[in-house]
Amino acid sequence: MAPKVWISKIEFSDNSNIQFERNDIVVFVGPNNSGKSATLKEVNKFIISRKGTGKVVKNIDMQKEGNEDDLVSFLKSNSGYNSYYKE
Repeated sequence: MAPKVWISKIEFSDNSNIQFERNDIVVFVGPNNSGKSATLKEVNKFIISRKGTGKVVKNIDMQKEGNEDDLVSFLKSNSGYNSYYKE
């Protein structure tokens, strides 16, 4: 099984939230200066640091599928690892 991680819910600073399913595709649409880029930047920052809240994003819930062994196996089979190293 290939490991997967996805955002299942974003809570915004106005207490509204959006829930996502595992294979959802999200498109941000809106006029200039409506907060599209700010939202994406805060989502990225939150995923990396998992600290605090921003001006737009209050919280993010994430889900995962698979375990550490699945991740290691996936990386080895898709990264050229076996062609450089012998176990």
